[in-house]
Parts: sequence; C-alpha cells; structure tokens
Amino acid sequence: MRSDPGVRHNITLLVVLVGILVAGYTLVVLLFAPGDLLGWVSTLVSTVASVWAALLIGLILFQHQTQETDRKKKEELAELLKTELGEVRRVIGRLRTDVPEEALETTENSFTSHGMQYVLHYTHPLIVEEAARSGFFDTEQTSEMLVLARTMRQHNVLRQEAMTLRVEAERARVASGDQFS
Repeated sequence: MRSDPGVRHNITLLVVLVGILVAGYTLVVLLFAPGDLLGWVSTLVSTVASVWAALLIGLILFQHQTQETDRKKKEELAELLKTELGEVRRVIGRLRTDVPEEALETTENSFTSHGMQYVLHYTHPLIVEEAARSGFFDTEQTSEMLVLARTMRQHNVLRQEAMTLRVEAERARVASGDQFS
C-alpha cells in the first residue's frame, strides 16, 4: 500500500514539532524546577507508552475488522455465485431442447418434417465478474471465473446473433409471401 508523500511529510513535520516541544519543555523543567524532572520524565514515558499502546491496539482491531469484513464479503459473493449459477443451470436444464429420435433419423425418401422448439437463455455474468474482481478467491478460482464470464458474454453475443437471424428469416419469409412454412 502506497502512502501519499504529502501525508508522510505532514506526519514527519508534526513528529519533529512535537519532539522540539517536548525537548524545550524538558529543558525548561531542568533549568527552573530540577526536582520535578523525574516526575516529568515519568509522565512523558507513560504518555508515550499509552499512545503507542493505543495505536497498536487500534491497528490490531482495524486489521481484525478488515479481515472479518473480507470474510463476510467472500461468503456473500460465494453464496451469490452459487445462487446465480444454480439458476442458470436450472433454467438451461428446464428449457433444454430435446430433439426427437425420429428427427435425427435420416432417410433418403423421407420428406417428413418435425417441429422443434428452442429457447435461448440470456446469462448474466455480473456476479461472476464481481467475484473475480474482488480478490477474495485464489488464482485458480479467479481464472475459472474469468473464463466463465467470458464464455457467458460470448454466449450472449451468439444468442443475440441467433435472435437477429431468426427475425431476419421471418422478415424474408413474410416478404417472399410464404406465410405457411
């Protein structure tokens, strides 16, 4: 993680100013009240130790909170992935095109036509892409998610082309006057 040079400069300047202030006050105590110097040093050491302890505890708590947030986000993304991909699988399985056996049989003298219905499902790779970009999953899982998202997008492009071809075929059929084929 990179820090802003301006922020580092300001922090350094603040530390130097506090150091000068502490050194100046220590010098004043030494010159005008030498008997209070031990109390002042004791107070200074306890204050510095308290500040460092507070900073350390704050950083530990921040790190713990960040890890918990990341863990929850990963679990949420995993659940969303499971739900989304399960829905895609369910829709594809339910709307799968089954070709009748007699339509697959070819004979030279057969002029029988078979009707078939097909459904082209639009897939949404948004959750897959978000999970891949999140950085919560290992390299292999992220790679597989990126391949899946690319495949889903390619499927959507091919689906759009197929739908365009279907509309164009319908227009051509109507334009030719063949309304019963």
